[in-house]
Amino acid sequence: MSQHKNCPFCKRVIRVKDKYCPYCGRYVLESPPPQNIYSRVTQPTPTVPTPPPGTYPSPVPPPGSYPAQMPPQPTPPSPTSTTYPPPSAQQVPPKEEPEELDEETIEQIALRVELEQLDRAMSDIRKKIEDLAEMISKIEVTDEIENKIKTFKNKVKEIKAKREKLNAEKKELPFERDLLKKKEIQERLKNLNEAYRSKKVTESAFKKLRDEYESQLREIDNKSRAFKAKINIWIKKLKSNKTNIQEELELIEARYAAGELTSDAYEKEKHAASEKLKRYNDVIEYLSAKL
Repeated sequence: MSQHKNCPFCKRVIRVKDKYCPYCGRYVLESPPPQNIYSRVTQPTPTVPTPPPGTYPSPVPPPGSYPAQMPPQPTPPSPTSTTYPPPSAQQVPPKEEPEELDEETIEQIALRVELEQLDRAMSDIRKKIEDLAEMISKIEVTDEIENKIKTFKNKVKEIKAKREKLNAEKKELPFERDLLKKKEIQERLKNLNEAYRSKKVTESAFKKLRDEYESQLREIDNKSRAFKAKINIWIKKLKSNKTNIQEELELIEARYAAGELTSDAYEKEKHAASEKLKRYNDVIEYLSAKL
């Protein structure tokens, strides 16, 4: 229970047991109204703010000696005059804005998608060349087979040249560095386990190095979780852009139908929007695979 209350006359903070206000000298002790047991339980006692230390009134002098003989007392600050910041403002760190997905990052991701497509195409061509080589060993080589082999070899050259060009434009993305480091640590951990089973390292050295590698993996995993949250934000942004492009395609069709666009302008704008839509689809698929 609070040991202080407000004087009903001058409104200053005094002690509950004071009979007279040490500031205005008025009689302040009143008998509390009777309460039943239910009102005490269901009606909480209001809390009076406690003034800062050092501002409590001095002990009450004998009746009749105040207020005229009482030395002047400093005016305590009002409980409502000091504004304290809410706990949330002190404990919650400022919210970081998610990193924007700029066009350069989109281009770099689209570049990686194209490299993966080239790798798949190269794998398919090599498979066809192997099938032709097996066929040649069983039958006589015809002009048709020779033309196919020549065509496949030209495609392999084209794919290699395109891959070299794309790799020259390729820039490292933040998460790729972490993924590469994670693979390296996992490989070292595997080698360490094999060395320990072969008794090439002592148990103490094994445990110390194992803990070090596992600590590094946990750190990378924590960063990966944060980056996955960023990827989700990027995917939402890309899907929004994709919706805008689809609406743009519908408008292009409508403008052409209304006679606003010529056939050449229509084909040009439609091709540009379709390529952009395909790129967004490829990037969304690539990012979704990283989750």
